[in-house]
Amino acid sequence: MRPQPGTLVRDTATGRLGLVLRSTVESVRLLPLRDGTCWVAALTDVRALSMREALSARLALVNARRTWGK
Repeated sequence: MRPQPGTLVRDTATGRLGLVLRSTVESVRLLPLRDGTCWVAALTDVRALSMREALSARLALVNARRTWGK
């Protein structure tokens, strides 16, 4: 099953978390949650985050934004 755009996923080949921008039958284009460039992962290497993992990732982003520049 292909992940929908906007879904938070983990690239199991690299361990990185990303937001799905686009998916094809073979690959998924991901936007990193923090700084960095987009990357392409094989569809077989991508899995959706659990609710707990997604909440934790979003909370980490909010906390990083609040302390940035202090």
